[in-house]
Amino acid sequence: MIDSRFSAEAFKKAGLDTPKARKLADALAREVEAEVKRHLSESVEAVVNRLNRLGHRLRLVGDEPDGLSFRDEDDAVAGSPTRLRLAVDFVVSTGYAHMKTIEEVERELFSDSAGKLKPGKRRRRKR
Repeated sequence: MIDSRFSAEAFKKAGLDTPKARKLADALAREVEAEVKRHLSESVEAVVNRLNRLGHRLRLVGDEPDGLSFRDEDDAVAGSPTRLRLAVDFVVSTGYAHMKTIEEVERELFSDSAGKLKPGKRRRRKR
C-alpha cells in the first residue's frame, strides 16, 4: 500500500544518496508494482477474454511481479507450436539518491579533496 511511509518528508529524512533512501525507494517500487499489477491484470484479462471469444485459447502461463504471459497451445499434441503468445511487461523505476542540483554534481565530479574546482574543469555556460 502506498501510504505515509513514502511521503516527501520520509524521503527527505532518509537523505540523498544514502542506503536508507535506496531501501525506501526500493520498497516504493515494490508497492507501485503491486498496485499497477492489480489494475493491469484486470485490463489484460478483459483483452484475453475478447481474444478467446474470437477463437483463441489463451491461458496464463507466467505471472511475475512485472508482467503477465499467455499462450494458446494445443495440449493434446506434444511439441505442438504456440499459436499465439501475448505478454504484457512493465517497468517501475524509483530513486531518490539522484536528486541533486547540477552544481552539486559538478562539485563532486570536478573538485579536489580540498573542495576546490580542479583547473580546466569549470563548466562553460552558453551566453
